Amino acid sequence: MGSRFGDKTLKPNRSNIFTDGLCNTFTNHEGHRSLFFELDNPSGSDIIRVIESYVYYRLDFVAHLTGGGIHFLSPTVLIKEDWKEAISTLKDLNTKCPMTTLRTQANKHENEASYFYKPLYSSRSLANYSRNSMQLCKILNDLFRMDFAGIVDAEPKKVRYPLPCPA
Repeated sequence: MGSRFGDKTLKPNRSNIFTDGLCNTFTNHEGHRSLFFELDNPSGSDIIRVIESYVYYRLDFVAHLTGGGIHFLSPTVLIKEDWKEAISTLKDLNTKCPMTTLRTQANKHENEASYFYKPLYSSRSLANYSRNSMQLCKILNDLFRMDFAGIVDAEPKKVRYPLPCPA
């Protein structure tokens, strides 16, 4: 049974520290997704493989360091079937993560804010800007000082959830 913290019931393995994140789905575009991916303890070949996948599917993206790995976020809107194909080429690199939500707040690891918001890798203009969510572009531009452009009126779902308990 979970414990109570404020108005939220927490699972036993969750802390009372909450973080903000983005879902790869949209509030007003059912059946569409953006490709988010997370590498935990990445090797150079894993990083190259993920970047090559974003390039192959012509997806704009930004990648940034987290305390334990790398997050890849794309503002490009895909139909669900194309998203499934793209994610299936990568899912063996991180079988524990469903790749539906990624944290956008640097509050999980000590001193994380010193590197979290600095792009490690990025690509703009792989996708035609007419395939990019203008709202997701704005969020990524604000967080990571990028210059993505988009015209699709696709509002990404935002989440707030408790972080795991420290190990």
